[in-house]
Amino acid sequence: MLLHGMARTERSMGKLGAELTKEGYFVVNYGYPSTSLDIEEIATSHIPKAVFGDVVNDSGTAIITRFYQP
Repeated sequence: MLLHGMARTERSMGKLGAELTKEGYFVVNYGYPSTSLDIEEIATSHIPKAVFGDVVNDSGTAIITRFYQP
């Protein structure tokens, strides 16, 4: 799953997603409202809970993935 940076959209990860797809990866380029909600709300209500595999994120959005730690 690709997560774009704050104040960005999923379009900012489009080229990376296309390249990963060419390499045979199943890619989900997920968009979310990065400027209208806080990080916890984005992580708990907008990012899919069932993420199996790797998450590639941009800049400060790494904190979103912390909500997935057991």
